[in-house]
Amino acid sequence: MNLECNIKNDIEFLTKKCADLTDDEIDQSSILFSEHYGIYSSLDKDRPGKQIKLPSSYYKKFKNKSNYYAAFAKCKGEVVGQAYYLLKETDDGIGTWILQLVVHSSYRKLGIGKTLLYSIWGISDYYAWGLATANPLTVKTLESATFRKVNRHEITNNESHLSVLAEDIDFIRDFRKDVRFENAPVDINTRFFVDHHQIDSEIEAFSIRDFKSSYLEEGYEWLVFTFASQSFDFDRSRSLESMFEMSESVLKHAYARMQRDVHPWTKSVDREIDYIKGISSMTKESLIYDFGCGNGRHIRSLYNQGYRNVKGYEFINEFVELNSDEIPIDFGDCRTLRLDSKADIILCLYDVIGSFADDSEKG
Repeated sequence: MNLECNIKNDIEFLTKKCADLTDDEIDQSSILFSEHYGIYSSLDKDRPGKQIKLPSSYYKKFKNKSNYYAAFAKCKGEVVGQAYYLLKETDDGIGTWILQLVVHSSYRKLGIGKTLLYSIWGISDYYAWGLATANPLTVKTLESATFRKVNRHEITNNESHLSVLAEDIDFIRDFRKDVRFENAPVDINTRFFVDHHQIDSEIEAFSIRDFKSSYLEEGYEWLVFTFASQSFDFDRSRSLESMFEMSESVLKHAYARMQRDVHPWTKSVDREIDYIKGISSMTKESLIYDFGCGNGRHIRSLYNQGYRNVKGYEFINEFVELNSDEIPIDFGDCRTLRLDSKADIILCLYDVIGSFADDSEKG
């Protein structure tokens, strides 16, 4: 893979059920993990010092698990980051456990891991978020994505709920025996002998307190979770800004992939236009703009009825590029658009405004 992508403009973030994974996504997941996850430690009896690899068959098994999901970061169609996770209801709400988080080595330290977690959680009402990891940077990523600090006492207090989540995880044999809650930080016997030699340097480089390699035996990983019951412990303004940027990227890609011709809500255009004409002062001489026009179905209906002073604006390039008839559709974002002429009628239909996460942009 030799791709150059800008994280804000070229990388697509999407989530889907594992049951819906394509063969290509499964194969790419295997390649990404096998080439960019890490190496086995010297204590692994079969493959010491070898690259850790997972075959495509490992991921194909996820398709049979109804509560398993995948989040991808794709650069020009190629997977450069992935997070596999499960969602499950507990007594206190939905818990989510990240089963695997991997980012291509050429795309690390760009916020892709954190954005993958954002794409899973967003501003959700989930009860618990977490994973098992031997990577100190992943701990920081979890804390940054959930705006909470990993706390041993919180994890210990929520042992029963984590045990419910663990029932659906193959690499945990007996949660109560595998997890050592008396340790600080809490660790879990995953029998996964990943090399630990970089832990100390990463702890120092990223100023990660309370995590020391002496706490982590070979074959163990840290069990790190945060919970909705915890208070925020971050400068949220900067973190939330990053989340809003991510949510807009997800929004654009989601709408670009949408097959609008099959959705019932696209079938009532003429009736909707008749209603708008009935409650407005619209005439055939009116200058009419449609913000967030998509493929222009509403202004096309008006044009076909003799309303020729119509123009659409859309901030998803794919819709603008697909327009091939006489209906004028230009690229434009209604939050920043500056018009040359004052409109008589402005259409802004469905969830054009509500799709933006930042309330300050909805005025």
